[in-house]
Amino acid sequence: MKLTLKRKTFVKLFEVLGFKTAETWDDKKLLSNIKKLPEFAATAKVKSPKARKLLKSIINADEVGIKAEETAVEEAEATKKTSSKKKKTVIKKTAAKADTKKKTIDTKKKTTTKSDTALDAFGSRLGSNNAKINKCLSKKPKKMSQLIKEANLSGTYYEHAKSLIEKKFIIKSKEGYSLKK
Repeated sequence: MKLTLKRKTFVKLFEVLGFKTAETWDDKKLLSNIKKLPEFAATAKVKSPKARKLLKSIINADEVGIKAEETAVEEAEATKKTSSKKKKTVIKKTAAKADTKKKTIDTKKKTTTKSDTALDAFGSRLGSNNAKINKCLSKKPKKMSQLIKEANLSGTYYEHAKSLIEKKFIIKSKEGYSLKK
């Protein structure tokens, strides 16, 4: 089954899954995260029945595509031209990815593989030091020393902060680091 949805539909779904900055993702990152949806769905608690149904249909699809966004003028022209096709970016799921959704958790062994690892809204592995720093971030600016103290860590995390700034998750000011408003 082939499923093609608008970009904003995928963005809203990722926001429901806890990815606060999904709207800022470029198509490459969005496609990458669509491939990881089975992993995210395994750890996410989605309350909305509509979102759960959409998530299930995306995971069960053989191919998933993103429809190009069009303006109202372009849409009108596209409907006039019956031969014109909308641009689509398509992902073909590999057999390995399809198998990921079928994996069950073995409670006796409690082993995890890289594909089973849950991530926070910033893409850091849950439980990692970076995820602990991420938890301490807020809209109120905080110095790195304050973040490290709140996270009960030692060392410096400037490289991590730099990567979050590059990804446009946080901003740096004289007062410190804060979530993008």
